[in-house]
Amino acid sequence: MNICKKLLRNLKLLHSECNNTDDFVKYCNNINNWLYYEIKEHNISDDTINSIFAASKQIIVKKKGYPECSYFTFNKDLIKPEKLVTLRIFNKNIDDILEILTKKSDSNICSCKKFIKQCLDLYKHMHENHCSNGDIMNSPPNGTCEIVNEFKKLYISFIYNKLGRKYEFPDLSSNMITYSIDGCQSDETDSAQASPEHSKQLDRSIAQNASHALAAMAGIPPFLALIYNVNIIYIQKF
Repeated sequence: MNICKKLLRNLKLLHSECNNTDDFVKYCNNINNWLYYEIKEHNISDDTINSIFAASKQIIVKKKGYPECSYFTFNKDLIKPEKLVTLRIFNKNIDDILEILTKKSDSNICSCKKFIKQCLDLYKHMHENHCSNGDIMNSPPNGTCEIVNEFKKLYISFIYNKLGRKYEFPDLSSNMITYSIDGCQSDETDSAQASPEHSKQLDRSIAQNASHALAAMAGIPPFLALIYNVNIIYIQKF
């Protein structure tokens, strides 16, 4: 099966190429983000993915002192996983997002701001409809509100408090989150004219709005892919 070869190859790269545990955890998370789209597109069961991860333990030589890279499923105990995977990409790559925003000459700032706007829209929907009475301490393991509340905590601490004034990022406590991306060209399309196939593709915009080389990255947005020029873990698609 294609997914078996691709996943094993990527897990092998993860264990052979990462030089520190922080990168290892980050890339493991991004492999799981990539898996969400593969599973959704090809209708692969959790049992199949779990069996591949189990087989990898017998095949791949692991570095001493490094954690396990386990399968994170979006198919259990989660509401609107297609929205949560985007928030989780933000959560697990917050240090790189912050690095881009603090570089005055970074050409990816507009893409980064658009991604944050998308996350804010998703957060607003998920918070108002599913987590407004939730508490991260009471959320089930790997649950919906755990991801939503983690986004809230990271956004306030690292984006709003540090860069809110510079980029006019909104306060999450306001009743209506509004955020205009000044100085960035709009890439929105008329939803009334969008075909069903185009609408389907929008759900995967985070993973697909890039060249083939960047789309091969492990489930992260293209603007983040550009900063991983050294010691990068590529998702092998073929």
